[in-house]
Amino acid sequence: MARGNPVEFVREVADGLFQRCGNRVQIEGSNGAPVALGVPDSFYHGQMAVTAAGTAEALAGTQALRRGVLVKALSTNTGKVYVGGEDVDSATGFELDFGDMTYIEIDDLAKVYVDAAEDGEGVSYVAS
Repeated sequence: MARGNPVEFVREVADGLFQRCGNRVQIEGSNGAPVALGVPDSFYHGQMAVTAAGTAEALAGTQALRRGVLVKALSTNTGKVYVGGEDVDSATGFELDFGDMTYIEIDDLAKVYVDAAEDGEGVSYVAS
């Protein structure tokens, strides 16, 4: 072991633990409970269209997420769509042209809102 170099020593200890754990590492939260880092066991998808341009609408109803949501402007849009919080509009939202997409780390689909420059235009999404 490289006891003279603290960084190398920590690296060797960590490598040894990793190998002894069968290449699995368990992380514990501040309360000592294991933290789940696995692959989500389900995902959600859909499309939504903004009924009236200039009015923010929730992406979907309440749906708890483990990771987040990928939002993509519909390829049929002729104007821009704007993604953000419940007060999103064309001046404050994250702007997407048709086909553009963005990923948002969030814990609930209902916290993501969309506005559009044109009535009836919108986005598709996949979430987990």
